[in-house]
Amino acid sequence: SRFGLDESEFVYFPAGTFEPRKNFERAIRAFKKVKPHNSQLKLVISGVGDISWLDKSIINNDVVFVRWSREEERDALYQSAIFAIYPSLYEGFGIPSLEAMSNGKALLTSNTSSLPEIANGYTHMVNPEDENQIAEGIKLLIEDEKYRIGLEKKSIERAKFFSYEK
Repeated sequence: SRFGLDESEFVYFPAGTFEPRKNFERAIRAFKKVKPHNSQLKLVISGVGDISWLDKSIINNDVVFVRWSREEERDALYQSAIFAIYPSLYEGFGIPSLEAMSNGKALLTSNTSSLPEIANGYTHMVNPEDENQIAEGIKLLIEDEKYRIGLEKKSIERAKFFSYEK
């Protein structure tokens, strides 16, 4: 409720930091392409940093930027979302993808950088430079509940192999 989302259905993009490598513009355009008409569905993006570099013309009421301050808020965002997306262009490890999986969320993520090592076979993977592939993946996860639930189960199992200590 702190973010004004208590009545909203949303897809969650846990960016971590607001950097161009996180691929916001493609993700936002892809989401807007496939968002069902007459739907109140939103894309919620969380992170820290400056977004002055972002093309503001692509942002409308369907896109919400939030900044959580406690882990409980972060986890509530994951758990309240329909699914998570993380189509980053480059990651050293990709902690937000693992956080999504440990919160039992189906995840759309990149098939590049370090992300396949964590997520291949457990998430829906896309080419992060292909806006249409991102859009098709978002549409699939919105529309195919059986597929989404299957990924949720796989995510939880995969997340058990990781810990902050390791």
